[in-house]
Amino acid sequence: MEKVKIAIIGAGPAGIASAIEAKANNLEPVLVLEKGESVCNTIVKFYKPGKR
Repeated sequence: MEKVKIAIIGAGPAGIASAIEAKANNLEPVLVLEKGESVCNTIVKFYKPGKR
């Protein structure tokens, strides 16, 4: 099992921003966990195509 320095729960805007900041500060490897089928799943779920 690979060890990670940072584990981020959720790949929404805050989770993605956190991962970017962690990488920028050499806190690698970073693991981002998302329960949805894609990153920013909440945005995709509530803002259908044509409304973004």
